[in-house]
Amino acid sequence: MTKGWQSTFMMLALAGALAVPNGLAQSQGSADAFLDRVEELVKTYYPAASFSRGKNQLIFSHETRKFMIHTALKTGEWQAANEVEGPKRHGGVLGELEVRPGRWAGAAVVPQTFDQQYFTTYVMAPYAEGCDCHLVADLHYPDTVDGDFIERWTRLINEFPTVMAGQANERDGNT
Repeated sequence: MTKGWQSTFMMLALAGALAVPNGLAQSQGSADAFLDRVEELVKTYYPAASFSRGKNQLIFSHETRKFMIHTALKTGEWQAANEVEGPKRHGGVLGELEVRPGRWAGAAVVPQTFDQQYFTTYVMAPYAEGCDCHLVADLHYPDTVDGDFIERWTRLINEFPTVMAGQANERDGNT
């Protein structure tokens, strides 16, 4: 991650923590349990990965480095290269997950993959109606990634609404 991305991510996390709607606050246990499941999956494929946890947040990395990446602007012009942390080609992975209030409001239609020239970024943001929240799940991986890992990642991240709905049903007495 670039320093700019890290500070933006931390500001968004702080803003999210200060403005957490009641449903998300009451579903904290389910969010934590879900992030635990993500951590277990990552450890299955990357046992030496490092993990960092925050409120409603999980960041993990293994075998990463800095890349200088040019991105195209909406006008078609090329932006100056930015330093971006990403996974090394053999054995690298980087992921950032955060539970945020409301629906995804990003500019991109998700799920979607983005070619970062040296690696791929896979962005997902499933919405959980029961807690009126969504999970932003960014996974950065090289072209040498185990396809089974991506398949299991996708299935697990797509389970987020179901997991959070179960918590909402328990909270509301609808089990």
